Amino acid sequence: MQKRKSKNPRDYHYLILWALVSIGVILYYPIVQIIVFFKIMVNKTIIGKIRAKRESENIANDIGLKMKVIKAKKFGWTVILEKNGTEL
Repeated sequence: MQKRKSKNPRDYHYLILWALVSIGVILYYPIVQIIVFFKIMVNKTIIGKIRAKRESENIANDIGLKMKVIKAKKFGWTVILEKNGTEL
C-alpha cells in the first residue's frame, strides 16, 4: 500500500477555492454598494444634470415657457424662464 502524499497540490486547490469563495461572499455586499454608489454619483453629476436639463426644457415647452439655459461653473446650470419675451 502506498502512503498518500500530504503535500499533493490538489489538496490545496479546494482550500484556495473555498477561501476565494468565502472572501467573495464577504466582500460581495460592500462591492455592490460601492458600484451602486458610483453609479448614483455619476448620474448626479454629468448624465443626470444633462437629463434633468432636457426634461425641464420639455416641461417648460409644454407649459408654454421658453427656457434659456446658461452654463455656469462646472456643472451648475443657470436657468432663465421667459414667457412672451418677458423674464420670469
